[in-house]
Parts: sequence; C-alpha cells; structure tokens
Amino acid sequence: MCLFTAYDEYAIQAFDSGAIDYLLKPYSDKRLKECIERLNVRLASTPIDIKQLLSNILPSKAHYLKWLKIQIGNKLWLLETKDIICFKACGRYVKVLTKDREALVRMPLKSLSLQLDPDVFWQVHRSTILNIKHLDFVQTSDGEQMHAKMKELNELLTVSRSFIYLFRDVTSD
Repeated sequence: MCLFTAYDEYAIQAFDSGAIDYLLKPYSDKRLKECIERLNVRLASTPIDIKQLLSNILPSKAHYLKWLKIQIGNKLWLLETKDIICFKACGRYVKVLTKDREALVRMPLKSLSLQLDPDVFWQVHRSTILNIKHLDFVQTSDGEQMHAKMKELNELLTVSRSFIYLFRDVTSD
C-alpha cells in the first residue's frame, strides 16, 4: 500500500496499518517512481494473499445495509432490507417497494447498490435492483427478452440483456 496525502501527521497511522511507503503532496515524479519500485520489490518478495487483500478493500457481510429509513409525509419507517422487494431508479431518487408500501429515497441507485449484499440484491437492469429472496420466477419472451416476477408484485420487471447471465447458470451453493 502506498498512500498519497498532504497531511504528514497521517504517516505514522499509515505505517501502523502496513503501508510500504508514504508520499506527501506535492510529490515529484522521481519520488513516485521510488515508491513504485518499493512496491514492486515488496510484491516480488511476498506471496500475495488475494482473499486477505480483497477483504481489506471490499465490504464484509457485516457492513452491508441492514435497515433503510424511509419517510412518507410526517411518518418514518425503518425497513429491514430483507423485506424490500426491489429498488427502482426514479430520477434522482430510488423507489423502494415492499409488500405494504412504496416510497422514495433521496439517493442514487448506484450509491445504494454499493451498500447492498450482492448475494441477495441483484441488479437486473440499469434502473432496477431486486431482492432474489422475493423472486417468484423469470420468464423469457421472443427469445431475447426476460422478465422477473416478484412474489408480492403484480408487474413484471424487465431484465436487461446484459444481466440475463445472472439467471442462465444459476446453481445452489
């Protein structure tokens, strides 16, 4: 790991966290090259544990969103994400659909998707994320179009061609 910052007081914290080098801004091309060389030397001499590396970067199951606060008028609900059927992009908002209600959350779908457990919430369209635990079935029509039917919804949700692969080779763990 090599950190870039304008605050030198973070250097000790960085080295305590395992930093190999530390660059202060503004840095020169020569200093950046030295940092890269140190990283290459360390990488060549140390076996890389990819799982450990990814666990430091990717959120763990414990950090995925468990509750979502929604407000309709002057009423506020705390919804467990497991009860949410799907999310649909709606301009600058996201429509949250549950069995009992639908509401808008002021958050881009992209930001929300990063906080959801990808084992449970599958993005099936650029504007739709569904909770597969609420999935009833998927159906194809005209050979290329696919739709998802959620247990508690009457409407079919379109699955984009680029996300059809999610349903092609589904195997249980």
